[in-house]
Amino acid sequence: MRFGQAVLSRLKILSKAILSVFLAWIVFHPGGVHADPPVRGQKIFLPVYSELPYGDRGAILNFRILLDVRNLDARQSLSLRRVDYLDENGARVRSFIEGPRLLAPFASEIFQVKESDRSGGPSSGFLIEWSSNVPIQPPVIQGLMVHGAYNQGIAFKTEARVIETLP
Repeated sequence: MRFGQAVLSRLKILSKAILSVFLAWIVFHPGGVHADPPVRGQKIFLPVYSELPYGDRGAILNFRILLDVRNLDARQSLSLRRVDYLDENGARVRSFIEGPRLLAPFASEIFQVKESDRSGGPSSGFLIEWSSNVPIQPPVIQGLMVHGAYNQGIAFKTEARVIETLP
């Protein structure tokens, strides 16, 4: 009996480690290598999902949402001017920052919507604005949706879309 418990304990640890590696790969894997032209700022929309239906019985999976903003420029900081969480109708639910927030070269910042937070509806989004004094490499902005229970989980990411390049 003790041998079986030890094996189960090691399997639980191994499965958590595998899930951690998988989630890290999803977050940090850029999906391809390319360099965008330097710009002084952008307004960006990021679609995210707080819940998704699954199965034939109408069950719903609730997701924790992580917004990750990464400064890719090696020399210059960028200023986050706006990080707004929007509901499924495009109305602002809340702002995550009250004033400009500096992001140093290669630094990142993560904003989170809890799994229990239903305020944005199933198909919500973020509106992000950033700027710099000089043209820089645009940041990587991704959304990561995570649902996990016990030793099982599901995660996926969404990519941001530039809606305006700021002068």
